[in-house]
Amino acid sequence: MPRNVEDSFGCTKKEQHCINAVQAVMKRLPDTDEILISDNSDVGIYEAVMEGVIVGGIAYRKVGNLVTLLVTSVFPEFRGKGIPSKLLRGVLDKIRTRGETLAVKCPFAAEFIVSHAEYADLLDTVHARRHPTRDPTSDRAGLYKIDKLY
Repeated sequence: MPRNVEDSFGCTKKEQHCINAVQAVMKRLPDTDEILISDNSDVGIYEAVMEGVIVGGIAYRKVGNLVTLLVTSVFPEFRGKGIPSKLLRGVLDKIRTRGETLAVKCPFAAEFIVSHAEYADLLDTVHARRHPTRDPTSDRAGLYKIDKLY
């Protein structure tokens, strides 16, 4: 007789270990705000790590000193915990510390920067790039448009 649901599906020991690790992190999530951010430059992802488990990431492309944020994602079991905002804030702080500039293609990151003007100075102004601003003509909350800077 299976001891738990995972056993009834025939999980390997490695899969069971991963399930146990995720469940352990999930139990502690409400009590912890600590997210470690690692730069996995081999694949171009800033990873959010909690309790040794990768919970989400921001894909990016880097050319010289310009970092382009492409997409933000959090694994489904970790959603609803404010992780994307904490991750993005940490990534933007790292970019500032390194003296890099920023271009944004990720809609979440664009809206975050529009809502947090303290990060607007990171946006690249040297090259013709597209940067986010709120669309005041829109009646939809959170809708933004992209303005070209020349």
